Amino acid sequence: GVGTAVALDQAGNIYVTGWLSTHSTLHYATIKYSPDGTGLWTNIFNATNTTSNDKGRAIAVDGNGNVFVTGITGSGGYLTIKCSANGVILWTNVYNVYRVGAQYLGGTTPQALALDGNGDVFVTGSTVGIGTQGDYATIKYSNDGVALWTNLYNGPYNGNDLARALALDTNGNVYVTGSSTLDGGIGAYATIKYSNSGIPLWTNHYSPASQFPAQTVDASGNVYVTGQSGDHDYVTLKYSTDGVALWTNRFNGAANGFDLATAIAVDGSGAVFITGYSKESDGIT
Repeated sequence: GVGTAVALDQAGNIYVTGWLSTHSTLHYATIKYSPDGTGLWTNIFNATNTTSNDKGRAIAVDGNGNVFVTGITGSGGYLTIKCSANGVILWTNVYNVYRVGAQYLGGTTPQALALDGNGDVFVTGSTVGIGTQGDYATIKYSNDGVALWTNLYNGPYNGNDLARALALDTNGNVYVTGSSTLDGGIGAYATIKYSNSGIPLWTNHYSPASQFPAQTVDASGNVYVTGQSGDHDYVTLKYSTDGVALWTNRFNGAANGFDLATAIAVDGSGAVFITGYSKESDGIT
């Protein structure tokens, strides 16, 4: 089995999701542990096609202890499920952007999930665009599993646009970031703000950039994006809640080699913490 994501509830219980191989088929596997590490329940879920390989990728828990997991189905779509605090599946929802005949084209891959203060569910990732390469695909579901809106983003040059991270501010606005392709094949980060009702409010590009970025939002709605610049250094960006670029910070490791930021967090005072890979002068990563 492979664990891919972890979440905590208000009581300190721990939830882990990923996938488990059963008779050469992959199934979602979600486990709840007590704060002292005791296994409370395990939920193994496969889509209706029992030969489908399903992989859980992201998890969140609401204030009532309900558990939300999203991941990829063997057909290449988003598979989002809700479990009760006791591990009972309450609903499932599958998203795939379009079909040819009876066949999904695949290529629809979720990457991140988040909940707002009402317990509504937001999922983002990428899908095969119609006449384009990959496009961002962001969906909002109600807490009861009803799809409320879907928003696709195709960059200005019809390139490969792959959403990677999602965050919400205290007003329920939705921020999505990922990699995008600009004119001439230049790699960029495209960061988008949507209202809670799915209206695009602004889009900001930073280039050159490579690899997939990570993202967080502070209490004032400022957005922080980190990843890798085009010359393989850490690059971290701060945007205001209105999309104004406030600063850019770069880090080049001692060996002047491959440096890649992979995770970011911000505390209540606005201090930003970043971690990832870096190569030291002795060649050790």
